[in-house]
Amino acid sequence: MAAISNTILALIKSGDHIIAPDPVYSGVYAFLKQIINIYGVEVTYVPSGDLDAYRKAIKLNTKIFYGETPTNPVLSLLDLKAFADIAKTVPGAISMCDSTFASPILQDTLGAGIDIVFQSCTKYLGGHSDLLAGSMCTSDPDLFFYLSEHQKITGNIMSPYTASILLRGIRTLPIRMEKHSDNALQVAKFLEAHPKISRVFYPGLPSHPDYEVAKKQMKKFSGMVVCDIKDGMQAAKTFVQVRLRVIEKKLARK
Repeated sequence: MAAISNTILALIKSGDHIIAPDPVYSGVYAFLKQIINIYGVEVTYVPSGDLDAYRKAIKLNTKIFYGETPTNPVLSLLDLKAFADIAKTVPGAISMCDSTFASPILQDTLGAGIDIVFQSCTKYLGGHSDLLAGSMCTSDPDLFFYLSEHQKITGNIMSPYTASILLRGIRTLPIRMEKHSDNALQVAKFLEAHPKISRVFYPGLPSHPDYEVAKKQMKKFSGMVVCDIKDGMQAAKTFVQVRLRVIEKKLARK
């Protein structure tokens, strides 16, 4: 969130307009709802991945096009090239995308034409659940220099220790992302065939509504799998509170 908030605050001013997806990562949603309005910035929310909705939401004062792909929690996809092209139709506008669920290994977000890409380094890049960090990357040298200077002034600087253990995680990222993806695909196929599961959300399944987009812009489909359990909330609670503990105990005995 430090990377995201620092970048947005560096690029907007009172009277500007942001277009953001719904759903979006909860931290970003809270930031846009509770902080940005203090600065007199307007935010319009559009259905995640809906390019026509982004086009229709454009205003004369639109400054930031914010995207996320795959999204949290339902893993919908955003066509990155098409999204970047829409942003380029607005003079002075910036396209941003959170690519955490894909990681830089599985998805070349900057290569698709996006101006700024974010990663939660706490997750795949770190890989060991022992750091909190975020990254901002851009291929525009002038934009990078401007944002870096803003970062220094506001003090959003990673500690040397955090940087060192993040580097450790990045060294194994390609191998880990390949295995994460292979394992997740097998889990997704198993769940899709399970009688107690009503629906599975995984970009690597042909049943996913954005499967073709995922094939076009992702090397593999990452490790995130979402499913709906039949019979509603009580069945979901039973699965989480009872069945997962039984499975955990069986695995511990092995």
